[in-house]
Amino acid sequence: MKTLTKLIALIGLAFGAKIGWEHGGKDMAQNAAYEFAEDKFKGRAQQQIKHLRKELAQKDQYIAELTQQLKQLTTENEKLQKYQQEAEKKKDSLHRMFGEDEPK
Repeated sequence: MKTLTKLIALIGLAFGAKIGWEHGGKDMAQNAAYEFAEDKFKGRAQQQIKHLRKELAQKDQYIAELTQQLKQLTTENEKLQKYQQEAEKKKDSLHRMFGEDEPK
């Protein structure tokens, strides 16, 4: 009787272990697959972030260059406006000196 009980217990234990392994093994395999996919995704995401940062740095540099050009053009424009104002003043004073309203 003891032997039969031990045999039934061993069969039950083996059967339970098999069921547990199948279900637990599936869960472990799924978890491993999820972790692998997550690592792959993180790796790709990190590469993409690195690439986007590089692009952003290039665009920032381009914007800085354009800002510098804009400052130079603004300064040039201000100088030209001053020259134009001075030329208008000289033109007006010449018209007053010689009494001509409009050149013919």
